[in-house]
Amino acid sequence: MRRGQVHQWTPPPEVPLGEAQAVELGFGKFHGHTLGQVADFEPSYIDWLSSTPGHDPDVVAAARVIRRRLDELGIRRPVRISRRPMMSPD
Repeated sequence: MRRGQVHQWTPPPEVPLGEAQAVELGFGKFHGHTLGQVADFEPSYIDWLSSTPGHDPDVVAAARVIRRRLDELGIRRPVRISRRPMMSPD
């Protein structure tokens, strides 16, 4: 398998916390909610969003800002476990 790199790629610029909290989700179980609202009632979803690059890059970047703030505040979140089946050692 070959993997390539995108040359000259730079991540989207980091947005201020207030702007990150105002980003509205257009997909998923929290469709129509802002990231700030989601962080208040299910902060572990912010962790998932921030580590899922397949979604909108602006949403992921905003979720990373909020995740860092949750970490700074010491807000503990359960670790989300992947639901993929484990491979057999055979």
